[in-house]
Formats: sequence, structure tokens, C-alpha cells
Amino acid sequence: MKKSPVSAIATLCFLAFSSLAAADGFFYLTGKLSSTSVDADLEESFELILDGDDEGAAFGLGFRLGDYLAVELAYHDFGTVNGFASACPECLALTAPLGADTTAVSFSALPHLPITENLFAFGKLGVISWETSISDIAPGLENAFEDYSDEDLVYGLGLRYLLPGPLGVFAEFERFADSFETVSLGATLGF
Repeated sequence: MKKSPVSAIATLCFLAFSSLAAADGFFYLTGKLSSTSVDADLEESFELILDGDDEGAAFGLGFRLGDYLAVELAYHDFGTVNGFASACPECLALTAPLGADTTAVSFSALPHLPITENLFAFGKLGVISWETSISDIAPGLENAFEDYSDEDLVYGLGLRYLLPGPLGVFAEFERFADSFETVSLGATLGF
């Protein structure tokens, strides 16, 4: 599963260099590889702690509303983060290890501030609908946990560099749900 995001980014870059698409088009595709850090307690009645890092990816479609503003719709796969569940946090013998897979869909506005002709700083503000599925839990506890989902504010900032032709590259930091942080490198392909 981790090979498919890398393949998709490589394909996106190949298409960008071989494409004759106009760089000043209104639409663009975006793809990025991310490192996600999670520190969350998902359950109030007992401990359900997620704390770890994993690699993820996101793919989306953007629309430029002029030189200084864009909107994006994106799908995110944040990877699998390890954690534990316990009805008695002080009792290590009753602690069950688990894994959690988180995916999300986001819609964001990205205001851009030009630094040079090809380099832009940008911000990100939007909404994200996320879902965490509990997996890899100890035998006998498979049905003890449900999926967790919510809608939250997503915000971030980054730098984007426009290359000749329809391709751009960017670095970005995002945060949502006060528990998930990502650092990403990605590419955009205008058309």
C-alpha cells in the first residue's frame, strides 16, 4: 500500500514534464507524501491512546480563483499509527496494543502571498472530515471498538515554487483535531 502513493507522485511528475498543458490554467491536480504525527485520546470512558508517526499521502483537485487564492478538495490517507487501549491505565497487564488507520476528505482555501515571481508563501484554512478505524488489536477484543469520525478545522502553511510549464512543487505543514500534524512534500500539475 505504501508503494502506490510513491507511484502516483512519480506518475504525476512524469505527466507534468511531458504535458503541454498551460501553466496559467484554472484547475490543478495535487499530490503529496506526508509524515503524520498523532497524539490523541479517542475515548473518555477508558483509555484509547494513539501516539506515533507514519507516512501518508494525499491527492486532490484545486481551482485557482485568481493569482492569490485557490480552493482544494483532497483525499488524505494518514497511514497506521500504533496505540493502546485499557480500562485501567494503571494496570499494564490489562493494556491491549492496537493500530489505527485514519483517512479524511478536506475542503480548504489557500491564500497565496508572492515572495518572488515563482515562489509563494501560502496559508490553508478549511474543514476536514476524518475517520479512524481501529485494527491490529489483541485477539478477543476485535469488536470492542468502533470507528471514530468527526469534522474539524484544518489549518496550515507552506511554500510553493512554480517550475516552468504546468508543474509546481511545495512543502506544507497542516494540523487538525488538535491531535494530527503532517509535514508534506508535493507537486501540482496545472491544466
